[in-house]
Amino acid sequence: MNNTTSIKLDNNSKKAQMIEQQFEILRNELNNQVDKCGALSNQEEVLELSRKLDKLHNEYIKLKN
Repeated sequence: MNNTTSIKLDNNSKKAQMIEQQFEILRNELNNQVDKCGALSNQEEVLELSRKLDKLHNEYIKLKN
């Protein structure tokens, strides 16, 4: 493995870690949108959070390939 490959793997690892952290934040925000009865408090916000989670998931999958 040369230095360039090593640096690329290092960068991908850092990006993956950042995505995992962002995913956890969004997951918590999404959980906060559900009330005690399981109803959504703000459907538009939940939809936006869902889109962000999908985008992060796609970025994460690309890094792993």
